[in-house]
Amino acid sequence: MTNQYVTCTASLSGGTPDSYSWSSDPSFGVGSNNHTSFDFHFNNAGRYTISLTVSNSAGSHNGSVPLTVTGSSRPSCWNGDAEVSAGGNGTLFYGCSDPDGDTLTITATSSDTNVATVALSSSTYTSDMTVTITGVSAGRATIALVASDGHWDIVNTASVVVR
Repeated sequence: MTNQYVTCTASLSGGTPDSYSWSSDPSFGVGSNNHTSFDFHFNNAGRYTISLTVSNSAGSHNGSVPLTVTGSSRPSCWNGDAEVSAGGNGTLFYGCSDPDGDTLTITATSSDTNVATVALSSSTYTSDMTVTITGVSAGRATIALVASDGHWDIVNTASVVVR
């Protein structure tokens, strides 16, 4: 998936290499190094070939493997914190997106319902969905918001202070 690291590791059946040279095709700036492993970072989806050339005084040997990088299908979510009065209500800012366009199911829980409760206007995420916090008594609570696209569950937390 994009924005992920792939670690490639060389294993040797004999001899002592003097150098390792890792590369990719299409190239994205990876150069020679002297390590048995190398981390490749993929920002873009596509088909790549990862290659390694191992050299010593007896010569060089090379090998390569194909790799297909797909776009990330993991939803991303963000939120803010909230402050409410005991007996009062407040709205928690919350937003999500899913690169595949999957429907996101949202759940919310409070770490301490004696301090604050949470309610969602819908269990399916929409851009106008509201997260309502009700202050029960003075204190602090953590609200856990979980977005699920059926493949990934993304957990965000928000701090709530009730005055």
